[in-house]
Amino acid sequence: MNILLLGNYSGLGSTLKEGLIELGEKPILAANGDGWKKIPGADLSLYNNSYRNIFDRFIHFGIQPRFDSRFHGYDVVQCPGSDIFLWYAGKKPFKNIFADNDKVFFNSAGTDYFLYCAWKNKKYEYNYYMYDNNPETCWWSNGKSLASKMMNSRCKYVMHKADGIIPVVPYEYELPYKDFPNLRKPIFLPVNTDKIKYKPNVVHDGKVVIFHGINRVKDKGSDYIKEAMNIIQKRYPDDVECIVAERMPYNDYLNAISKANIIIDQCKSFGYGINACISLAQGKIVLSGAEKLVVENMKGECPVINIRPDVDQIVSELEKLIMKKNDFEELGFNSRKYVEENHNYINIAQQYLDEWKK
Repeated sequence: MNILLLGNYSGLGSTLKEGLIELGEKPILAANGDGWKKIPGADLSLYNNSYRNIFDRFIHFGIQPRFDSRFHGYDVVQCPGSDIFLWYAGKKPFKNIFADNDKVFFNSAGTDYFLYCAWKNKKYEYNYYMYDNNPETCWWSNGKSLASKMMNSRCKYVMHKADGIIPVVPYEYELPYKDFPNLRKPIFLPVNTDKIKYKPNVVHDGKVVIFHGINRVKDKGSDYIKEAMNIIQKRYPDDVECIVAERMPYNDYLNAISKANIIIDQCKSFGYGINACISLAQGKIVLSGAEKLVVENMKGECPVINIRPDVDQIVSELEKLIMKKNDFEELGFNSRKYVEENHNYINIAQQYLDEWKK
């Protein structure tokens, strides 16, 4: 198949590309390294964020995408979301993509208008979410600004017109589209465990190393996580070392988590994301979203420890782990095994091929 992967979304595109290649396909990835994360693997350079002059940004992001002929003539275009082009490019780039390619699929991933509506209208079973006390993220979907109105209009257009919507997390990214006839089954995030080194999760010198990488503070609930880590550090000064880092490039992030025993990913989502998957693959113990309605149909018992935006609850889960640090090697082995069973990049790539061919 002639396949275009349009956008990367935290490595989804580049890892899916690797899986498709293993299956004999020759996909093309158009991406920009996912901004400051600098994720490698792109074949075509998508619009980057280096333009600071307002006029240059308008031309580069608003005008050029409307006339870009590189995204035409494919059997399948797979895109992680409707915000791959900035809002002032409008619907035109996607109208071209729909017109000039055979099939176009979108993931339900990240934030968008329909996710916002599901939260606002209290459709979810749980009484917390990333939009809570988060006006900056709500601003993009609440329809109160020109940018928001244009983003929402484009999101409605592409999601209704797409040949298929593929959620990357069950329930959380599935529920907002449950009434859409083009909703497909969820396909988990792909992880290339051949490139992620596993090592036994050993506590050195009796100190448990706890790491949290900050990215989108309000979305991820980093304020709750940092407060919990401060409490733990003060309560167990000789038993733990807490590390917080912000906006790290992908390779630096891999290096940082390799030195930790416990990774705290996020606490305002119902499911876990790619950072959690990478940490699990390294053999780490991971705290993130893992609500029952998300993980109940996965193979094996999900090793991710579910946390919510509740400082006391996060502290409690960390204390339980500190008390059983002698079990970390077994817990870390279970983490790796779980990723291999549920997120293998070749198996995930085959699931995408199956959906595209339906």
